[in-house]
Amino acid sequence: MGKPAGRRAPRFFLAHPKSWGVSELEKAVREAGALLESVAQGKAFVLILGRSYFEQRFKALGSWPAWALEVAQGTDSLGNQIFDGILIPGSQGGGVVGHATAAIVKNAIAARKPVWEYWDGTWAQVVDIEFLGSEAGMLDSWGLVRREKGE
Repeated sequence: MGKPAGRRAPRFFLAHPKSWGVSELEKAVREAGALLESVAQGKAFVLILGRSYFEQRFKALGSWPAWALEVAQGTDSLGNQIFDGILIPGSQGGGVVGHATAAIVKNAIAARKPVWEYWDGTWAQVVDIEFLGSEAGMLDSWGLVRREKGE
C-alpha cells in the first residue's frame, strides 16, 4: 500500500553559495544528509540543492524575491509546503550569507519554518538574520543569528 494522499517524505532545501563547485556541494550534501539521518529515525527525507531548485523554478517565477518566497513559503498542488525546512552550510564562527539566502531565511522565519545552520557535524537553529553591511565593490552580507544552547 502507498502513502495516504497528500503525505510525502519531508523535503529540505540546501541553501548553498551559488559559486560552489562539485566537491563543495558533495561535501555539503554528505554532511546535511548525515545530520538529517541522525534525527530522522529511519524515516525517509528528501534533500534538494539550491542550485537544482533554482534551475527548475527561477525562470517561471521571474525574480529573486518571488523565488526566495516560494522556497520559504510555497506550497504544492496538494497544499503541502514545498520545503519543510531550510539547511545552510556554515561555520562554527558564525554564518554570513548573501542577499538571496538572506531573503529565504527572512521569509522562512516569518512563516515559522525551521532554519538550521550546520558545520563540522553539529547544527544550530537560526532564529533571526541581521544586515552586516556592504563595502564598495562587494555584495551585501547578512549574519545568521543562532539560538544559543539553553535558550
